[in-house]
Amino acid sequence: MSNLYAQVRRFEERFHTEHQIQLHFTDEAVDEILKRALEQDTAAFNVCQELSRDLEYALKLVRERTSQEDFVLTREAICDLDAYLHQMIQEHYQKTLFRG
Repeated sequence: MSNLYAQVRRFEERFHTEHQIQLHFTDEAVDEILKRALEQDTAAFNVCQELSRDLEYALKLVRERTSQEDFVLTREAICDLDAYLHQMIQEHYQKTLFRG
């Protein structure tokens, strides 16, 4: 199990290196990733890569608009990535609309 955990942390590092975006999965998010890896009989890294297909574009968009480069992903974000990304973009636009 610790090998799977290490795969998730390695993915965070690789994502940062490739995209200059810092991801951090909460412990509950890591648990969800590990659960999926075991259910799918695959590496945790592969589960993370599946998630990154949706994350990469959305997080780059948020970074361009907000300069935010650090993102914390919760279990809820892993379970409903579309809702998480929608909420993050919505929060950004609410902040920009109410600036001076």
